[in-house]
Order: sequence, then structure tokens, then C-alpha cells
Amino acid sequence: MSSRANCNMEEETSPQWEDIRAEMHNAIDKRSHAIVETCCQAVPQLMYWLHPSTKQSAVHRAIQKNAFHIYGLLLSRKCDFKDEEEKRCFNDLSPLQRSELKRQQFFVTCYEGSYLNFLKSRTQ
Repeated sequence: MSSRANCNMEEETSPQWEDIRAEMHNAIDKRSHAIVETCCQAVPQLMYWLHPSTKQSAVHRAIQKNAFHIYGLLLSRKCDFKDEEEKRCFNDLSPLQRSELKRQQFFVTCYEGSYLNFLKSRTQ
């Protein structure tokens, strides 16, 4: 919840980032890990990556599309759901989907080559 307090909703909904936010959601639909990574690097201050018309967060869209590897990448970039209602999408997942989601969360936080571990190594 503290991460939400640091979020600038004006920036999240800014017309300045509308094209790249649309590109992010298209990349999720296409399951393009590389484009999602490029978008995150281009505008690292965005946390929700709200779709320009639906206002759905990128994390929520990744789960809805069963793009769990994209979900893991977004988590590693400190992306989040925009609200508690979006978080409820976890309730709709099958046991197999939940298992894959947990595997991706583990991979992102523990794998030596993950972005989080890269950042940790840079601060030491």
C-alpha cells in the first residue's frame, strides 16, 4: 500500500505517455517480453501503466491474458494493480494458473539473472 502513496496519478494518466502505455498493453496481448521491457525502461516512473481507454493496469491485463512471464517482469519493475478490485482477479485463477503465477514470482525474485538481482548487485 505504501507504493501506491508514492504513485503520481497525474503522470500515470498523462497524455504524454498515452502512446507508450498503449504499446505496453499491445505487447502484453502479443506476449512480447522484449517490448514490455523496453516500455518499462523508457518510462520507469510509471507503476500502473493504465490502458489509455479502459484504464486497466498492465499487471491486471497480464494476469487476464495468462501472460504470467510478463506479470513476473512487471513485478520486477515494481508495477502494481491500480486498486483492490483489480487484485480480485487472483480469485478467478485455476490451481494450475496459480501455480504458474507463483513460479514466475519466484523466478523474478530469486533467479540470478533477474532484474531485481541486477539492481541488488548494483547497490552493493
